[in-house]
Amino acid sequence: MEGSKSVDIVEAVVSILKRYDLDITKLASVSSDGCSTMRGAVNEIIVRLNYIINFKVNPDLGGDCGENRIFTAHCVLHRLNLSLNDVFVSEDAPNVVKILADKIEFIVKYVNNWFARSSDRRHQYEKLIDVLTRVKIPGSWNDTRWLSRHPAIRAVIRSHRAIVTCIDENDKVSTSLEGCFVRECLTDDNF
Repeated sequence: MEGSKSVDIVEAVVSILKRYDLDITKLASVSSDGCSTMRGAVNEIIVRLNYIINFKVNPDLGGDCGENRIFTAHCVLHRLNLSLNDVFVSEDAPNVVKILADKIEFIVKYVNNWFARSSDRRHQYEKLIDVLTRVKIPGSWNDTRWLSRHPAIRAVIRSHRAIVTCIDENDKVSTSLEGCFVRECLTDDNF
């Protein structure tokens, strides 16, 4: 995909449909996070797709006949994530749930930033990757792109021994409050 604007996304969708010899006029539904790029009223993805479909179905009327042929739905997983976020910040949520969620978020963000800010630490970690199996460099935690969270958490879980080793071998970090906290969490069997 060349860009991230609605026209670029529509071109990518149309290209994929053509590649697999799928008829765009059969497109019945689109699920999204509900952002304005997807479901905006004027020039966005659903509007553009409807225009293309309407033009193909009835070229005499043109694409701008106003008929909405695509059913749009808010992504169930995105809604679930929004609901869980509400639970975590709710006053009714058990304190342990909030603490656990905050700890996980802190650990993933800290570990990612710690390796991202030092080529020496990254190199040390990559050497450990050769020794240990299934070790991955943790990805970033993005507050708005919730799909980034699961791979980032999984990488920290799978790599916890390498992360602890790197923390232990770095005097500055192993004695810092954050480093001690992350190390304690990653070595706690109950966490």
